[in-house]
Formats: sequence, C-alpha cells, structure tokens
Amino acid sequence: MCVERGSQCSFLVMTRGEGGSCSLPGGCTDLGTIREQEMRGAATLFRASLTIWSLPDVMADVSATWAAAAGGSDGLVRRIRDVIDAAQPTSIITFDPAHGTTFHPAHLALGELILEAVDPERILFIETGAALDNGVYRFFNARPDVSRAFDVPGAWAYLIANASIHASQFDESLLLSLAATPMEQRRVWFATAARL
Repeated sequence: MCVERGSQCSFLVMTRGEGGSCSLPGGCTDLGTIREQEMRGAATLFRASLTIWSLPDVMADVSATWAAAAGGSDGLVRRIRDVIDAAQPTSIITFDPAHGTTFHPAHLALGELILEAVDPERILFIETGAALDNGVYRFFNARPDVSRAFDVPGAWAYLIANASIHASQFDESLLLSLAATPMEQRRVWFATAARL
C-alpha cells in the first residue's frame, strides 16, 4: 500500500531495540544505534514517515517500564494519541495484544496501548502468527475465528527486503527461510479490533 499504491504511511516505534541480540558477523558495539539506523532504512523502503522513541527495550514489565520512563501511564497514552492524531490516519495497524504475532512482550504491550489511545473501530490487528521452528519460519492465522486473509505473494519481496535491512536481527539463513516460505503461507491476516 505504501509503495505501490501511494498510501501515506507512518511508523511509530517505541524503542531503539538496544536490548536485543546481534546477528551481525562483526558484532554490535551500539545495538540501539544500529537498530535505529535499520528502522530508518525500513521507513525509506516503505516511503513512510518515522517516529522512533527511546523507551527502554525490556522483556518484562514492559507497560510499567515504559509508563515510568514516560512520566506515567496517562502521559504515555497521551503521547501515543498525539502522534496518531498528528498523522491523521484512516487506519491504524498494530499487534493484537492477545499474541503480538510472536508473543514478544513489547508487541503485546504496544497493542494494549494503542487500544487505550484510539477508538478500536480505527484499529486493524495483525493476526498473522509467526514461529521459527528449527531455523524455518512458519506463518499462520493466529485467530482463525475472526480474521480475514489477504494473499500477498507479489509483495513478499518487501518482507525479505525489510528483513535484509534489519541485518542485526536477520542473518543469511533467516533470509533464505523467508524466501522459501510456501505460497500458501504468504498471507497477512487482519481483524478489526472493535469486533474482537
């Protein structure tokens, strides 16, 4: 949508990713700076504007940690709402707080925060589940009872290009796994948050 159909797209990223692991062969001396540069490259790929915050990249008590860093829960939700209001989106796509695609704690927390910040009628939850089993990615419908599938085999190259930009997270073997994803898994599932 952003690249081929001219939709104006905006990304809001909560952390610089400094708490993750590094897949670069030479290692990462400042992972947060590397991840921020990667995200800027991804925004360029998708011709999107980018707002990137530096909330702590943690794996436990995410909402409480972010709220403390932002001066309180209400302040954090207000900051999110302000960014969304400034972008004036017709739709907001975010993680479903029930699974966050991969059960990453930050994805779960972000889904909840977006629900607090805006009307659920405007929110589309990503219902694509992703798992890495023995070095092979598997994509599936995480909520088959409520979601709708969109086949995206022609756009799969964007996923691979995006992963390539995020080289600190995706090594060559993971890129090959993404490229080898069976056609029947090259789908994105969505559900309207208000209908859940």
